[in-house]
Amino acid sequence: MTSGGTAYWQELALFIVANYAGVEQAGRVAKVWALGDEKASGIQYLAPTRGLPHSDAVVQDAQVWAGDNYMSEHPVQVMISRSGLPTATFARRFKKATGISPQDFVLSVRIEEAKQMLETSEASIDEIGVAVGYDDSASFRRSFKRRSGTTPSQHRRMYGAQRFRRYRKGA
Repeated sequence: MTSGGTAYWQELALFIVANYAGVEQAGRVAKVWALGDEKASGIQYLAPTRGLPHSDAVVQDAQVWAGDNYMSEHPVQVMISRSGLPTATFARRFKKATGISPQDFVLSVRIEEAKQMLETSEASIDEIGVAVGYDDSASFRRSFKRRSGTTPSQHRRMYGAQRFRRYRKGA
């Protein structure tokens, strides 16, 4: 096997990974090493950090609940209600413990889940937006672009299974 051009070694590496470890693993490698496709703009597509480790049990409970219920309607209000704290106190404690606001946390979880769905499913972008808690397709697309630096379509093209299937033997 050979590769031509200065950056095509990346395609060769992804070919080898897809062929011997599988399409899903090739997607992981591309994300970890931020290997774009031939149309890549150079934007890094790595998952944002979700805040610092902390010992605030109320905030940890809210994070766990939000991780399981991010698609719910008004998840931040439910987190506040579950905490039993006043809104301002909860927001202050959450930000102190995690480094981000409760709303930013929920939005980050939603976008990370959407990324996983874009990479592993054939569902439409609109269906994925609804599945992760957005009522409005345009709002989902704007939020995705703002938080990831790329559109949902671009993300799917870069890291979706379809990109790596072409590398499989006999494909």
